[in-house]
Amino acid sequence: MGVRFNIDKDKIELILEYNFSIDDVIHTADRAISQTVSPLPILVDTTNSYETKPQEDLEEFANYLGTKREHIVPRVAILVSHEVRFGIGRQVGAYLEMNGIESKPFYDKVEALDWLSEK
Repeated sequence: MGVRFNIDKDKIELILEYNFSIDDVIHTADRAISQTVSPLPILVDTTNSYETKPQEDLEEFANYLGTKREHIVPRVAILVSHEVRFGIGRQVGAYLEMNGIESKPFYDKVEALDWLSEK
């Protein structure tokens, strides 16, 4: 399926499924961000992803979000399904932090949503 998004009053949810390119992720994020009325935090759901992206793709995504800081709440929760993805989530988090965006990986969606809603 690739990449899709949902927007509600509390967040933008990017859902990464099966196989996708970093361009798919950035294009979909751009569409989602452009449809919001006010800044929202982002939940990136990778639980159904088969992809492991190279470092330069992770950095490209983080740099892209850094250019959108004024249009989002600078918090990104990364929902993962196993330890390898948790480590990748931490790597993405390091790149996001270099762009002024707080980030944290989670195994549990409720915990991720709670963290996104913290002030």
